[in-house]
Amino acid sequence: MMPEIHQKDKKTLRQHFKQLRSQLSDEFRKDASERILQFLLEDPTLPAIQTIHTFLSLPEEPDTHPVVEALWNLNKNVVVPCVQDKQTLEHSLLTNWQDVVTGPYGIAEPAVEKRIPMNPLLFDWVLIPGLAFSEKNGARLGYGKGFYDRFLKATPALLIGICFSCQLTSDLVQETHDVPVHAILTEKGWIYYHENIDNEDNV
Repeated sequence: MMPEIHQKDKKTLRQHFKQLRSQLSDEFRKDASERILQFLLEDPTLPAIQTIHTFLSLPEEPDTHPVVEALWNLNKNVVVPCVQDKQTLEHSLLTNWQDVVTGPYGIAEPAVEKRIPMNPLLFDWVLIPGLAFSEKNGARLGYGKGFYDRFLKATPALLIGICFSCQLTSDLVQETHDVPVHAILTEKGWIYYHENIDNEDNV
């Protein structure tokens, strides 16, 4: 249940969902991450998709490392974010784990000398982390740095929020600078928000 708090108090919301997510068992995280991967691989539009941007997950998040492995096996281009000057995101093709180091905020990313820059205009899908997502309209509660809001405005890709089902809520307020996702994928399956999609070819 959501706490009785002001909807715009994002700090309190973040604390709530961090605590909620931290209570999940390792067994649940593993099983749920495997289900998310299975739903992703079974999507009928995946064969036509070539370039997928994905976050490299932190321990508390759905595990995206098997996602990367599966996409490599399908000969997809896998692109990951890189934090530049702790302010903006760059984007690099990822072709192996040997190039990965721990970057700012403890997030894995390719080492600077190993990066292969990629243009966000070329992305087909973007897999997006978040502390919570609105199951009503696809609004996202991020970590508070604003990296993804700035990035998502610059790509025509299908925007897919990746989270556990306990991170879904109906209580998020979408502010003017927020970019809603086009779909959410949890261990229970897909939720689409067609009203958020300008290019129906992405669905």
